[in-house]
Amino acid sequence: GDGGGGSGVNPPHRILSWDMEPGDCLLFHSRVLHCAPANASTVHRRRALSTRWCGEQSRYAAPSGCVGIGYPNFEVPLVDGGSMVCPAFPVVWPRSHPLRPPYDPDKKTIAGGGGGGGGGEG
Repeated sequence: GDGGGGSGVNPPHRILSWDMEPGDCLLFHSRVLHCAPANASTVHRRRALSTRWCGEQSRYAAPSGCVGIGYPNFEVPLVDGGSMVCPAFPVVWPRSHPLRPPYDPDKKTIAGGGGGGGGGEG
């Protein structure tokens, strides 16, 4: 449902929810404020998968005060201002792939696909 006015959020925002069934998947941007009620089941565990996607030209920006990043299964050679491409952050769909449509960053469109719709670099 959607609400807002009496939600206790200040200032009021539109609150959305979806009825979910086992096996359903909900995707959203990580900067979207989100939550879920506690899992009341004593038998079934809740699972979550978090992924990060970025373009091939993305560069790592070390958080201030960062003394290192722990990726126990990978040697991660991330340096401030350096490429994100490494075993922990592989290129999934390279620009050179024959089925990948060309992207025009000036127009923010995919060739032949019009505008809008998430045609991002990466």
